[in-house]
Amino acid sequence: GSPGGLDNTVTMGIVSGLKRSSEEVGLYDKKVEFIQTDAAINMGNSGGPLVDVVTGKVIGINTCMRYNMEGTSFAVPTNKVKSIMNDLAEGKQISHGYVGIYTATLTPEFAREKNADPNSNYGVIPEANGVIVLHIYDDTPASAAGLRRADVITEIEGRKVGQAAEVYRIIDSAKVGSPIDFKIIRGDKPMTIKVKPDEFATRLRMAKEQREQKLKQKMDKLKQESLQDKASALPPDMQDKVH
Repeated sequence: GSPGGLDNTVTMGIVSGLKRSSEEVGLYDKKVEFIQTDAAINMGNSGGPLVDVVTGKVIGINTCMRYNMEGTSFAVPTNKVKSIMNDLAEGKQISHGYVGIYTATLTPEFAREKNADPNSNYGVIPEANGVIVLHIYDDTPASAAGLRRADVITEIEGRKVGQAAEVYRIIDSAKVGSPIDFKIIRGDKPMTIKVKPDEFATRLRMAKEQREQKLKQKMDKLKQESLQDKASALPPDMQDKVH
């Protein structure tokens, strides 16, 4: 890289993790499985290559860092770059599936711990390996399909899942608009639910528009209240002249 304009700067870039999901990294709007390294990344100078010292091959593009984790950075694998670079060069949108669930990895030990807690609000959790649904977001494919909180996902499209990251990975690569089968356990009853993924980028845009609309409404309300307060402080014959 060239931090601060210093060409040919090299750092170690020791790899300490593969397939770090965007959820683990904390970049929820970036649908990439990152390589975790300790390569130095400074403000405004990402993009340098992550090189395998044995083969000399570029294995990743150093991309981002965590502000609260000094010495920890993340690179996009070159396989991912190769799979999308032509589409990006042509101005095409990279599709990502979205269903609207928040999950966690479930183990029998975790289930027994929660089931033994008299204050648990999950009901009776199956003592199985899988992925438990912690939250269903409103007005999403998951809520429309009938998925519920505390459902335990065991398979998606015939692929067994034992880690939350695997669920996100399968959903991310799913074809938008085509139903996919979720095999779940609800209480003690196994069932299959079909969920039709939405386009993640569309959901992001909708969420942004909703936030902007709420902010505008809040600012308009504050402005109106401010004008009313100013008007009430004036003599009665001048109050109707405040605009």
